[in-house]
Amino acid sequence: MIRYGDGSHDIEYNDDLKRLVLQKMGEMRACIAKGEAHRNHNRPGKCLHCSRRSVCPERLA
Repeated sequence: MIRYGDGSHDIEYNDDLKRLVLQKMGEMRACIAKGEAHRNHNRPGKCLHCSRRSVCPERLA
């Protein structure tokens, strides 16, 4: 189960997804240790409607 915001989502759990989750957690921890994280610009629409866009130096819109 993944909790995001006020919702909960049941997800399939298998070895591939476990590896993916652990990989992403490692990436997040590395960003925290480094003290910086860069935005994912693969989804311009998401960037356009982001609540942090006004203070983001990497914004697209």
